[in-house]
Amino acid sequence: DDRVLGPMRTALNRRLAVVILDTFPIRNRGDDVPVANRLRDAIRFIELHAAERPSVPTIAAACGLSQRGLQDVFARTLDTTPHRFLRDHRLDRVREELLRADRGGPVAPADCPLVSSGIAAIARRWGFTNPGRFAETYRDRFGEGPRNPAAMLSRHRRSFGRREVGCRRVDNQ
Repeated sequence: DDRVLGPMRTALNRRLAVVILDTFPIRNRGDDVPVANRLRDAIRFIELHAAERPSVPTIAAACGLSQRGLQDVFARTLDTTPHRFLRDHRLDRVREELLRADRGGPVAPADCPLVSSGIAAIARRWGFTNPGRFAETYRDRFGEGPRNPAAMLSRHRRSFGRREVGCRRVDNQ
């Protein structure tokens, strides 16, 4: 469904994959280990090592599949590639950190240099080294730029008695 985007789509795909794999286990012809277990291992490995940006061969080796086997099971089960799944997971983590940082931090306008450098630091921590490419990929995934979650929460906070002045928060009297 084209109406479900971003992290919700990723979460639904993950849940659907687990349900399908538990209901209809797929067996690899070579071994007696169900491919479902290997897919779960691959997903777990990606989630644990996402910031390190593991390569497809590394992920495949970690779950006991060939590169082609890994790509095939991702395509058949999740309708994506391991590389795209990894990138989407990293983008989800960046978005979570941006939203979490903004909830606990000061309210700042989107063009504030502190916000920009915070976004860049979080993106780098998750392996996005090219700011322009990161912003484009983020926008493609979430339908908004990486600065918008902070701006959205800022607007929400203002409606509860705070306003923005420069890069600092000022409470309305």
